[in-house]
Amino acid sequence: MYLYPKDLVNVIKQSWTKTKYHKDEKIAPLPSDDILQTIIEVCYHASFLTEESRKIGFRVVLENVDSLKNLRNEFSLIKFSERRKFSISEIMRLAPATDLQKMFIGIEQVGNELEIWGILDISSSWWDFTHGESSSGFPPPNCFSVSAIEPGNLTISRGMMNILSLRNGKMERPLSGVFYNGPISDFFKLSYKQFYDEICKELKVKKYDSDGHDNDYPYRVFVDFIDRIIFNIRNKHHGGAILFVKDDLNLTDIRLTDRVNVKYGSVYDKSWNLLKKDLILHRKYYDLYFSFEKKPINDKSFRELSHIDSEIEDNKRAIKDSIKLISSLSGVDGAIIMTDKLRLLCFGGEVKVDSPTLKEIKRAENISGEKGSNIPIESFGTRHRSAFRFCSSYEDAMAIVISQDGGVKAVKRVGSELILWPDINTGNFGM
Repeated sequence: MYLYPKDLVNVIKQSWTKTKYHKDEKIAPLPSDDILQTIIEVCYHASFLTEESRKIGFRVVLENVDSLKNLRNEFSLIKFSERRKFSISEIMRLAPATDLQKMFIGIEQVGNELEIWGILDISSSWWDFTHGESSSGFPPPNCFSVSAIEPGNLTISRGMMNILSLRNGKMERPLSGVFYNGPISDFFKLSYKQFYDEICKELKVKKYDSDGHDNDYPYRVFVDFIDRIIFNIRNKHHGGAILFVKDDLNLTDIRLTDRVNVKYGSVYDKSWNLLKKDLILHRKYYDLYFSFEKKPINDKSFRELSHIDSEIEDNKRAIKDSIKLISSLSGVDGAIIMTDKLRLLCFGGEVKVDSPTLKEIKRAENISGEKGSNIPIESFGTRHRSAFRFCSSYEDAMAIVISQDGGVKAVKRVGSELILWPDINTGNFGM
């Protein structure tokens, strides 16, 4: 059963106040059903258009322009001298002039009509932050927005929170947090413990954060590395798959060779040590920085702080290059295979194992995968089915599959069940 824009209205209304980034978040009310449907339908139909044979992408935000006047200095408003009617043709004209990374077409309701008042530029800081290019960023306004990056595919958002997506006629609700709880998180548990222990050993401490306020920061950095690889593959718009196995496997291990035809074996293991160095330098920098509260800074301490800061920047560039290197390998047909210690084993991997009894996969409705419904694997394309066969045949593995349309799914066998997490929400407001 395929869904269309009008089918999303009730679901958005039901989800709008249930999805909160934090408990004190103030949520603006939604417009009437007719206005909501009009916004979604215009965006949906506009997404199919092309400009000089190039597909268009755009983001729309619903907010009164006067309420945006006191936004952060980093944001900019381009207010039109004459408003335009919110229509498919106007979206087509404006889309090529709006940078998807930072710009929204601003609309508001006037009476029973919708008008385009101009363009909102939120700067590239949020894009850079969500893609791991910077340590901070300013999120978009906490308003209803629609992003259309691929024909017929929409993401409905509020500020930094994805509400739902329409992809290929099917609705997907994001399941954020699969790397922090549940079977996907459990897969990385032992490797992360080793990662954490190695950092603490080098720092000669028992806990990364002795006060306990930010002791999970190393895990966030660990997961962020994987997220950033996914982001980079998504941005290439050709899709890809990453098969994760345990680090005790090598290219000649029968557990791998029986399941995958390894085209380009290419062991690359810099990432683990780069991330460790990042966290060690981070801790050393702040230990020194906050020590200045207890004693006056001197020339030696200042030079040491500056040196660590320079090392941090150099190491972050190396991490960025490592991410780009790994994600670029998704351009070759076949899967990237990595270990739970972030060691690259090969790319262009062709899954050859057969699973004749595998007919269905459980589509998870929660992070644990306990709730869900079974769907035929024939509902999916070749890339997904290859990941299904691999994970089904080998329980000590998991897979991330990135569709050409930008959807990101996780796959893991749990006991006798093969579970699919349909939208793991690695992006923010459709990014």
